[in-house]
Parts: sequence; C-alpha cells; structure tokens
Amino acid sequence: MEPIAKDQALAWLADSDVEIAGAAHAYLEKARHSARVTPPLSEDEFAQLSVEYLKRCLLGTQEGEWVQSRFEAAWALVSWLARQAKQPSVNAVGFVRWLGDSYKANLELRNVVITGLLEHVLGSKDVDRLFISWECDPELAQALSSAREWKKRGGRSPIDLK
Repeated sequence: MEPIAKDQALAWLADSDVEIAGAAHAYLEKARHSARVTPPLSEDEFAQLSVEYLKRCLLGTQEGEWVQSRFEAAWALVSWLARQAKQPSVNAVGFVRWLGDSYKANLELRNVVITGLLEHVLGSKDVDRLFISWECDPELAQALSSAREWKKRGGRSPIDLK
C-alpha cells in the first residue's frame, strides 16, 4: 500500500465537505490505515480533527454515507470526553462551552445532548467537573438534571426540552 502524506490526511479530515471528512475519519481511525500516514499523525492531531468532524455531525446539517448520525457522533464524543476528563484540556473545556451554546441555540439538538451524550458521560467526578459551569445557567442546569434523571430511571423519565 502506498503511504499517505500527512498533509493530505489532515486536509481530508478538515475538509469543509463533511462527507469527505467522514470518509477520512472512518478510514484513519483504523490502525492499519493510519499507519500509512507519513510522518505519522499524533493522537492529539487526530483527536482534535475528529472532534471537529463529530461536532458537525452532532449539528446534523448534512447527511451522507460517511456522515455519522447525531447519536453516533454523541456516542463517539462520550468516549472522547471521558478520556479528556482525566486530564482536562483547553479542548475539553472549549467543547463543553460549544456544546452548551449549541444546546441553547438548537432545539433539535437537545434530545441528542441529553440522551445520547450527557446521560452516558455524567457520573464521574472528573467529567462532572467539566460541566460545573452549566449549573449556573438555568437552561443548561435543566439539561444536566434531565440527563441524570433519564439515567437514574433507565431511560424512562420524561425529558423537558424547552
């Protein structure tokens, strides 16, 4: 197999067409394919571009064969946030801020954020610490409360998406 230039891999992952970014993401998240990139992508480079791609999927503005659904993106972000919470970074704090702004601005996103992301990621002290600023905002505090209640009742509680 031919090597892939790092600049090309980065360009694909950052492409404005989320379908191209999605295909690159799916391809490069497999170790046998990412090993072809020269010089190698660092874990941080791949993670940062992956989060940007997943944010676009979470917003659900585009569909396609290689574009993850909102819930698939949320589940992938759960894993990323859990890893980030152990060593909080500017990226994680910035993502939580972006998520809060997006939650407040996009009614269609609320159910995904509560049942696809928050429900699965909340509960550890490290992760909860990332979301502490949400407690000061009534809308975001309600999202946290709904996610905790949803989790506590095994996905059987009503969710207030106002």
